[in-house]
Amino acid sequence: MAIAATMQEGQPQRQPVFRLLRRALQGDLEVFVAGGGCKIDRWLDRHGCVDVVLDDASAFFNATRSTSCVRSTAGPARADHCN
Repeated sequence: MAIAATMQEGQPQRQPVFRLLRRALQGDLEVFVAGGGCKIDRWLDRHGCVDVVLDDASAFFNATRSTSCVRSTAGPARADHCN
């Protein structure tokens, strides 16, 4: 299993939208999510995920923070409930 990452402040920063997974892990991921898990890094680390560091960090940006995006008046979503 591999996930794209960029270097930020000397540490790999995973880009969770981009990853290669074995299809055989689908059931385990479903159990993880059904059990309340939503921190994907915790699930990835359980399976020995490898970070693949890419040189061009500008290739990744947070579209939800773009000034061109329409934002809810309620503000950003929070994930305080995640395991």
